[in-house]
Amino acid sequence: MYKIITLIIVSALISSCALNEKPIYPYNQLRSLEVEDYESHYSSIAANFVRNNKRYILPSSRSSKRYLKRIAAKVFTNNEGILKADSELKFYWLKDKRPIVFSLPGGYIFMSDGLLRNYVRNEDVFISIVTYEILKSHLTIYKKQIMIPFKDVDLKTVLKLSDIDLITRNKMNILTYEVLKRSGYDPEARLLWIQLLNKNSIDFSLLYDNPSILPKEEYLFKNYVSTKREGGLEFERSASRQFYNFRKRLMRL
Repeated sequence: MYKIITLIIVSALISSCALNEKPIYPYNQLRSLEVEDYESHYSSIAANFVRNNKRYILPSSRSSKRYLKRIAAKVFTNNEGILKADSELKFYWLKDKRPIVFSLPGGYIFMSDGLLRNYVRNEDVFISIVTYEILKSHLTIYKKQIMIPFKDVDLKTVLKLSDIDLITRNKMNILTYEVLKRSGYDPEARLLWIQLLNKNSIDFSLLYDNPSILPKEEYLFKNYVSTKREGGLEFERSASRQFYNFRKRLMRL
């Protein structure tokens, strides 16, 4: 009797293990996610965010698109080693009084009217912001996270996806500096923007998981810029009429 019970228990355990084993199919092998997978995932979340927040998110007007594409074309043309000239950009405006700017893969760039209305009055600074987000989006500089794309993807969710650590921020600031310089734009405008962020850290806290890194970000980038300054290299210029018209149109949103 003892032997029979033992055999039954062993048989049951074997059957249980067999049931718990996941079948392996040649077309469904476990693999690590590649950059392209995260890019596609984040891009679909961005599209979801736009599609389900139409009252909050506005597409760019034709005239605004022309102005933004002119800036982007100069960046792409002069940096073909790291950017594809035919890359698509999708600019959207948030009806929000808070200063907000972020991007997601797929060429998605978002800015709030509060950002331009209250903080961006200099065209070179604006171009440095756009260039930074172009690079971030097209090089897929984001944390590797997987998120279930619920229907109601909100601002808090996409900002969390867009946030990066201090070391990566500094590398991106340096890359933006070099790209701006190669494009004929003022590279030190990036430093001016970071200094403005640091000075108004409370207002921009929404963009940072940890706003206390802002002084460190400014310190690191300022050290880099100080080693790159060249005598006689001037980028000072007046803002274009297109920029002033661009701001006026957004003021009417």
